[in-house]
Order: sequence, then structure tokens, then C-alpha cells
Amino acid sequence: MTDEGSYSPAQQLFHAVIPKVMGTRLEWITCGMKEKPARMLWERFSSWVSDASARLNRFDPSSEVSRLNSGECLEPSADVAALMDLGHRYKALTDGLFDVQSGGSLDFGGMAKGWALEKAKDLLERAGCSCAFLNFGGSSILALGTHPNGPAWQVALPDPFSGITLDLWNLKDAAMSVSGNVPGYTGHIENPLTGERITARRLTVAVDSSPLRAEVLSTALMISPERHWEQRFPSASMKCYNV
Repeated sequence: MTDEGSYSPAQQLFHAVIPKVMGTRLEWITCGMKEKPARMLWERFSSWVSDASARLNRFDPSSEVSRLNSGECLEPSADVAALMDLGHRYKALTDGLFDVQSGGSLDFGGMAKGWALEKAKDLLERAGCSCAFLNFGGSSILALGTHPNGPAWQVALPDPFSGITLDLWNLKDAAMSVSGNVPGYTGHIENPLTGERITARRLTVAVDSSPLRAEVLSTALMISPERHWEQRFPSASMKCYNV
């Protein structure tokens, strides 16, 4: 179910939520747009992301990804083919530590959220929106411009085990991705080269101009925190937290 959203004329602020899409909650905020174009923009993106989520859901036997994983002779859609190509590219750039084909099956996971935020960024910029904040469940974030009442969009990173704030990140025209293990959800990230499940009490953050690249890097850093990723990806800021 898609939220119709609410609009504040005084601040020209539009806010909407999809309770569950791509496996989590999506919050959407735009500032500085008149109500009609703000709503039209949201309707366009929410329709697209809901459709993409359904096609990429590997847990739904009727989805495109599930049908491909089952061995059905199916020509991938343009979006899925593009994601597969991007997956191959980032697999090479991370020396195989990022791989969307785990055990021979497609699993786009967090990459799909980064890809969706890339689409949103392009849509927002084309519409002339320079102030927006999109949040997929706290783990995939896009911040355009600055907060209406401050110099940046400030994001708190909580320790999932204690609830204490570990750090504050100030985002401006940037995307942030968080990977890691939390209570009740540990070992979901696998090293594709060894099959090892990463069970360390660790959180990793990657901030980059590209939401998709941020997703890839937070995962790669989670698997191999000892590597000097900044040398290969100088546009990114990365940090590892042992919790």
C-alpha cells in the first residue's frame, strides 16, 4: 500500500512513506516544490519502486528473479539485465567480494536499494528538486542539498546492541549505506570467495555521491575491513565500527 503523503505549504515540504518495499520501510521527503509537482513526482517513483520490488523479490516464486533462479528459460527484463551487468562490474572492482550471484542464484539485496536511489536521484534532479531526503529503513539513504533548517542532513548511527549513538554523519548531496549484524539478524552477509558467513559484531558505513557505489562498498568493507578501499574508491568515505 502506498501512502498518498502530506504537504506543508508553509515549508513546501512533502512527506510520504511506503511501509514495506524492497524488504523495508521507505521514507520520502522533498522540500521547495509546489504541491502538485511534488505529488506527481512521488506517485511516479512510488509506482516504479513498488513494481521493481515485486520483480526483484527472490522470496516470491512468481517474481522475475525467482523464475530466473529456478532455471526457467526467461529473457531478463531491461532492469534485471542492467542490474546483472552492474553486479559483474562491481564484482571485478571488489576482487570478487561483492557478488549478486550467491551460490549460482541471483540476490540483489541491498544493491537493489542503491539502484532505486540512483533512479530517484535522477528523477529528482530532472524535476529541478535540489532538496530531498530518502531513507530505506536507515540502511540506504539519499540526501540532496541541505536540511531546510541546517547546513546538512544529519543522520545518527545507533549501536544496534545497546541503542547508544555511535556516530553522527552530516550528509549533503550524498548517499549513505550501512551494513552489519544486528540482534536477531546476524551472518546474512557472506564472503563469496570462501562461503564464510560474517558474524562479527560490526557495522560499516560508506558515503558516496553514488547510492549504488555506497551499497557495494559498505558490503565489501563488512567482509574485508582491513583493505584500503579508499585507495581504489577515492570519492567515498568509509568507516568500520566494532560493536
